[in-house]
Amino acid sequence: MARRGFDARFSTAPPNLLPLGRHNFSHIGEIRGFGPRTEAGDPIPKIPAAAPDAEHQTFKFPFHGLHYGIKRFPGMMDQITQSKRLEYFFRVIVTESNVFEIMRPASTETVVTNDHHNLQTKQSTSLPSSSSSDRVIIAGAGPTGLFLAYKLAKSGIKVDLVERLPDISDAPRAAGYYGATLLALKDAGLLHLAAQRGYLTRAVGWRTAVQNDGHGNKTWGRLLCNIPFDQGSPERPEMGMLLLPQPKLCELLKEQIHVLNGMQPGSVKFHFHSELSNVHDDGHGVTVTVRNPETGIERELRGILFVGADGAKSKARQLLGIKLQGHTWPERMIAADVLLRNVDVPPLTQLHFIVHPVHFAMVIPLERPVEGETTLWRFSMATDPTDNSTEEELVREENLARLFENYMVGPRPPQYKVVSKTVYRLHQRLANRMAIGRCALVGDAAHLNNPVGALGLSTGILDCDALATAIEMILHEGGPLSLLSTYSDARRQVFQSFVSPTSTANKLRLQQEPVEADDDWLIRKMQNPTLETLHDFIQPYITVWRTDMRTLVAEQAARDEPILKANLSEAF
Repeated sequence: MARRGFDARFSTAPPNLLPLGRHNFSHIGEIRGFGPRTEAGDPIPKIPAAAPDAEHQTFKFPFHGLHYGIKRFPGMMDQITQSKRLEYFFRVIVTESNVFEIMRPASTETVVTNDHHNLQTKQSTSLPSSSSSDRVIIAGAGPTGLFLAYKLAKSGIKVDLVERLPDISDAPRAAGYYGATLLALKDAGLLHLAAQRGYLTRAVGWRTAVQNDGHGNKTWGRLLCNIPFDQGSPERPEMGMLLLPQPKLCELLKEQIHVLNGMQPGSVKFHFHSELSNVHDDGHGVTVTVRNPETGIERELRGILFVGADGAKSKARQLLGIKLQGHTWPERMIAADVLLRNVDVPPLTQLHFIVHPVHFAMVIPLERPVEGETTLWRFSMATDPTDNSTEEELVREENLARLFENYMVGPRPPQYKVVSKTVYRLHQRLANRMAIGRCALVGDAAHLNNPVGALGLSTGILDCDALATAIEMILHEGGPLSLLSTYSDARRQVFQSFVSPTSTANKLRLQQEPVEADDDWLIRKMQNPTLETLHDFIQPYITVWRTDMRTLVAEQAARDEPILKANLSEAF
């Protein structure tokens, strides 16, 4: 049976839904009163049953209230065309018996029209297969930028990584990873390497401030509850909670990128001392202008896509005109990394959340605490919201010593050495979009939340996990650019429905009188947890927090299938 091909363009058809079935028609030229026309615009009375040598012709028909087109070719064709309003492309095969079936095309060569009534005004939006501009440009060589660069390079996508600093930052920031974040690191082949540089803690404890032991020393306050993570092991670190300071994670990522560069030279090019000054998306690619902050010299980089991973004060977000919506908490946090001799180390609970209505805190061992040894600890301590001290005043030695009295156990006065210190504000904010055109945002550039519960950096890592898959689908599998919008919607929904409310509840749970915390539902459940309780607690951190882009696209396709079939049956 002779078969002829058509290039079909539908606005809602999912790219991975194939075949959609077979449908009969007798006269395509009479569909809803819109007759088919040739490339020159002349009417065509009807489609012949068999014309293997005919020139290709364009046919217009209404679909979802707009007029779309089918371009007919005399046989199986390889070039797939696209209207600007139409994002998914299918092969229409016509047989001599006037039966057509819709199949997925093998190519993503595209032609765009600025008017859906005019299929001849062409502007290429095809993604080149190989060229100097066939690189993804990432602004920000923090943990999210490095992780995304590593993921893309590992899949064969080349990256330019732009950073305004002379090297990766060693500022004290995030340290805890668990749930889906560990699974993402595992899938990237990084988890065991990360676990070797950090360590697995066995539980997170909610407790009161330190208290007198009756002998002039101080000991840990009353334990309100434990959240166990004791299923983790060196063989299966993904089952626990990994403690690894952010700078060490960055060092690991940078080293692994250099390993990839050794195997595939030029996979990731580092551009340090390069401050972002402009981003221009021209529809064909992205031109990024960077400036050396010391010399003022500017230069341009050309890429196919651009990602802003440049933190809370993101210049990328500003240049893309994306707003950051939400609020700032009144408290400031002081984060101090301290070398401290370990005394009274609990056998199970090593990470401590200190409940207090004003000076709540998180006390985190950045290295495995061994009794009698000196190791590194992180003290993240809330300031009084009415305290108008400058940042310099907040981190003065005498102020830190006063605060440490509430959180350090052992003999008085405590003996310690401050290694680093910083002051930062707490936010709950989300970008009004995480993608526009050929540009996207990840991590703190896209969203901010308070640090209680380690939902900040981890959410950024999971952004990169999802975005890397979306970019692979676009550049390697012919997926549409609209996958960036799919990514944006999915990750914004995760932040709005899970990350922000969970981190907000964590902060408010920590910021209260201990007697009030005793009545908190989570603390009560975790005082004597069952396996079911623990499962219900951890499950959202695995299933909700992470976005599986491939499953998401497939589910959207399944939802769209009945609509598409109904419209096609009506149209044809």
